[in-house]
Amino acid sequence: MSKYESDFTQRVIETIEKKRHDKHMTIDRLCELAGIGRNSYYAKARGERCFNTEEIDAVAKALGCDALLLLKEAAQEPTDEERIIRAALRKLQEDPLALAAYMSDSKQADIDGEAGPDYDEPA
Repeated sequence: MSKYESDFTQRVIETIEKKRHDKHMTIDRLCELAGIGRNSYYAKARGERCFNTEEIDAVAKALGCDALLLLKEAAQEPTDEERIIRAALRKLQEDPLALAAYMSDSKQADIDGEAGPDYDEPA
C-alpha cells in the first residue's frame, strides 16, 4: 500500500520533485520561494500531510511553471516502463543496501559484459 492517499497524490509529489531536481533547486530554496516551512514540506513529500491548492500554486510558481500544467503532468498515467522504474526506485529507497549488493564485484562483471554468454554473437 502506498503511503499516499492516492496514486495521483504520489504523482503530484513525484512531479514536483522531478521539476525541483531539473532546476537543480534545493528543498530549502523551494520552501523559501514557496513560503512553506521545511518540516511541513517534508511531511507532505512523505505523504503524512497533503498540499492544499494555495501551496501547489506557490510551489509551481517557485519552480517557474503553471500550477495547472503541473497537475496536468501529474495526472498522466505512467507507462508500464515508468511504473517498473518507479517501483525499483521505491525499493531502493526502502533498502539502499540492495543497490550495493547488486553492484557487488560478481554482479558488476555481468553488467560490464565480462561474464556470461555473449548475446550479440550468433549461437
